[in-house]
Amino acid sequence: MYTRDGFVRFLNYVQLAMEHKDKLRPDNHWRPQWMDIRPDVFRPNIVGRTEALDQFVRDLSGHFDYEFVGKAPHLNAGDDRSRPDWLENADITALVGRIYERDFIEFGYDL
Repeated sequence: MYTRDGFVRFLNYVQLAMEHKDKLRPDNHWRPQWMDIRPDVFRPNIVGRTEALDQFVRDLSGHFDYEFVGKAPHLNAGDDRSRPDWLENADITALVGRIYERDFIEFGYDL
């Protein structure tokens, strides 16, 4: 966990699960999100990004004409960790790009 090797193994498993989704049934928390959100059926007009949850809460509150009061959402239990250097490795970013390419396109992220 929290290692380059562990992350690559996880990505390889996600890729394998996607290639054999009828047998491995990839978990919807880490499979490409377009499969659940289905922008081909109903395109979302507000996209929440985990790296900017506070902005998402403000956008959502404004959309429903509701003033959010409270603390900004926390990213996750590990958000106080710095990004490891190996995360920017070309092989890792290429693998992430292959697995999540349609998510990047559908939800406006740079590949």
